[in-house]
Amino acid sequence: MSTATITFQIPTKIKDACEKILEPYDMTIEEYCSLCLLVAAKTGQLAFAFADDDDDSDLEEVVRERLADNAPGIEVKLEDL
Repeated sequence: MSTATITFQIPTKIKDACEKILEPYDMTIEEYCSLCLLVAAKTGQLAFAFADDDDDSDLEEVVRERLADNAPGIEVKLEDL
């Protein structure tokens, strides 16, 4: 499989916060970004939903709908990234 390198800049505060969130999953920021892109490529949709910080009710509704949906999941392996 051929690969491509993507370079972008994010504020250090966001990078540090994300590293703490991903640490329990033994996942790097690069692996997480690759996973998001893989999900988007396979599904044709974003791997996440946008939510207004002041009102999470829309996000909660999306999560509840997806949890209730019995559609088969997409198998993803880190070595495929």
